[in-house]
Amino acid sequence: MHAGYRKTSESGPFLAGPQFSSTYTTPGDPSRHTLTYGRFHNPTWTAWEDALGVLEGGQSVAFASGMAVFGVSLRRGDIVVLPADGYYAIRNVASTWLESIGVQVRLAATRSNAQTAALEGARLLWIESPTNPLLDVCDISELVDAARARAVLVAADNTTATPYIQQPLALGATFVVASDSKALTGHSDLILGHVATRDDQLVEAVRT
Repeated sequence: MHAGYRKTSESGPFLAGPQFSSTYTTPGDPSRHTLTYGRFHNPTWTAWEDALGVLEGGQSVAFASGMAVFGVSLRRGDIVVLPADGYYAIRNVASTWLESIGVQVRLAATRSNAQTAALEGARLLWIESPTNPLLDVCDISELVDAARARAVLVAADNTTATPYIQQPLALGATFVVASDSKALTGHSDLILGHVATRDDQLVEAVRT
C-alpha cells in the first residue's frame, strides 16, 4: 500500500509530486550521489521502481516497454519460445527484429503448458498468463520447473493479471515484464512498462 511513499521519519508530503529537474547539485563527490543526471536517475522513477519492486517481490526497472528484457537475454543463435496466442506486439517483434538478428523463434500455445515441448535447446521461455486477448492460462510453476531443468531463463508477462493477482518471481520466473499502460495504472493513463527480477546481476544488465 505504501511502497514508494516518503519514510515516516522524514518530514514533508507523504507522497512527493513529480520532479522535472534533469540536473542536480550535491556536496562532495558527485559519483557517490544517487542523483547525477536525469536520464539515469530521478526521484519520481525511484519511487515508482521501489513500489513496483515491493509488489513484484524483486527489483524493478522502469522502461517505455517491458520488452526491454529481450536485449539482455538473447543473442544471435539463441532460441526463444513464445506463446503462439500471446500479445500480437510480442510476436511482431519476434518475427521482425529478433529473427533479423539471428534469434530462432518457436511458437507454442499457452493452454495445457504446450510450450514445454518446445524448450529443448532454448535460451528464453516467454510466458503470458492470462494471454491477451483470449485469456488462456498456463501453470507457471510447472513451466518454470521444466525450463530450469533445461537451463532456460523464464520471462513472465504479467500485464493482464498484475502483481495484485499473481507474482511470477515467487513462482520461480527469472523476469517479470509488464506493460504498465494497462491494468496496473488505468488503461492508457500512462505509457510505460517495467522489468523485475531477483537477480542483482540481471538488474544491473537491464539498467545498463
